Amino acid sequence: MPPPYKRQNAIFTGKQIIMSEITEQVGQLIREARQKKGLSQLELAEILGVTKAAVSGYETGKQNLTVGTLHKVALALDMPMKITLG
Repeated sequence: MPPPYKRQNAIFTGKQIIMSEITEQVGQLIREARQKKGLSQLELAEILGVTKAAVSGYETGKQNLTVGTLHKVALALDMPMKITLG
């Protein structure tokens, strides 16, 4: 197991993680699922009712997603959404 991050923002497990790292990881999962489904960013944006820039922001981790938006993305991409706390 890697040593804990030496930054602020403790998450439920007591390990320390930067939120931008989490959004980048989520964004990478979204990008991979979108590409696997054969959708462009514009096509996914149209399905979600957001702009292409918003989808780009989700995928790069520069724009936070609400849980509701994350759920819409999961449904649009046929990907399971599982949240584990603690």
